[in-house]
Amino acid sequence: MNRLLTAIAFVCTSLSCSGVTGPESIKSVRDYTWEVSDLATSYVTQPVMWSIWGSSADNVYACGTSPVFPMGTLYRYDGKSWYPFTVPLGDHVYYELRGITGFAPNDIWVVGGRLYSGPQAVDSALILHFDGSKWTSVLPSHMGVAGLRRIYALSPRDIYCGSSRGQIMHFNGTTWTSTLLYPGLSINAIGGDRDRLFVSGNTWKGTRDDSVLTFAKSSESWLLVNVRDWSSIITAIHSVARGQYYATISNGLFRWDAGQWWCLMSEDSEVNAIVSSGPNDILIAGSGRSGPAAYHFDGISWAEIKLPAVPSRTFLSAVSAWSDGSQIFILCNDGEDSFVMHGK
Repeated sequence: MNRLLTAIAFVCTSLSCSGVTGPESIKSVRDYTWEVSDLATSYVTQPVMWSIWGSSADNVYACGTSPVFPMGTLYRYDGKSWYPFTVPLGDHVYYELRGITGFAPNDIWVVGGRLYSGPQAVDSALILHFDGSKWTSVLPSHMGVAGLRRIYALSPRDIYCGSSRGQIMHFNGTTWTSTLLYPGLSINAIGGDRDRLFVSGNTWKGTRDDSVLTFAKSSESWLLVNVRDWSSIITAIHSVARGQYYATISNGLFRWDAGQWWCLMSEDSEVNAIVSSGPNDILIAGSGRSGPAAYHFDGISWAEIKLPAVPSRTFLSAVSAWSDGSQIFILCNDGEDSFVMHGK
């Protein structure tokens, strides 16, 4: 822990922090009261949830897949409780959901993949859209894009999705197009801003030749800007302010500077998720020695956030987070069950 806090202190110095946290009436994340919700409804339908997003603190969605039956699962929080539902596709029975984002209660996007069994199991991209009354599959499977793992939106007319085989899909408000960045690249993270958008993934060759590749788009072209060791999988990329980009990896925190990712912290614990309202309000989350772990930066210093304990869940890890600026939802799973840490 001392190494972690020492390294994080370097982040504070590097950012030239002002210490301004906003009006005194805004409650600090460090003073939040936390509660935990178990998303499992029964033994055979326990979901593994991967991504969380909300239009408000009383309209939050999480998406994932049942590990018993390969069926995509959505949960919605209405301000009081979580409840599950599925989206019948009609054209196919089995599918998984991996990423969610949106802009309003009537404009929500979820991505994943259709699953096909057989001698050569394959999958294809799946994109669902909610218009406020119904969920619709908006992407035909014949586009030839593999299952989607991530979605990131700059605006309703500028949406990006990343596949498990190196393809990037882009929505311009009217049509979807696809671009192959790198064959076999499993895209794990998309993020940035209008000045620069990053995409990162792992080559997963199954050998020590595996690499983590990061591409950046600053105009109309994608360029390979960084290659890292195969063990440093980037799990999330986030712009805390214009031109300030952070990346969480499987065991630390990075910052983009001078054309490369600089390691700011390296620990045994995982770091998978990041949310912020600006450079002086950043929360990162992952896993610690005994369960989910989170840390908060307030513009001056970093502090560990004590999350609720979940009995007998030693390997529970935070995988995604969402905040409206006054409440935070941290989605956690251990590969079998999922829980939501809610702080306010």
